[in-house]
Amino acid sequence: MLANEDNNQVIVLEDDKGERHNFEVYDFFKEQDNDYVVLLPTQEQQDKYPEEADEAVIMRVEQDENGEYMLTTVEDDDEWERVKEAYEQKMEELD
Repeated sequence: MLANEDNNQVIVLEDDKGERHNFEVYDFFKEQDNDYVVLLPTQEQQDKYPEEADEAVIMRVEQDENGEYMLTTVEDDDEWERVKEAYEQKMEELD
């Protein structure tokens, strides 16, 4: 994990093509005993890929057998719908 000039945590994710994408940690939340992180593209990433500027990424936070944290993609459609709805509701409550 890195930090940018604003001291925000930056996560680097690699896509299927091997391209690296930088995201800032925006938020954490819990849904059905799982922890999730919301990532937003860094300004540099938005400048490089303007079509992705408004896209948030939600990933599950897990711990491996050594206690190290790792991010995993939400693959299950039902889980994804629950997580997406939970986060949208959280954002509505903040407005």
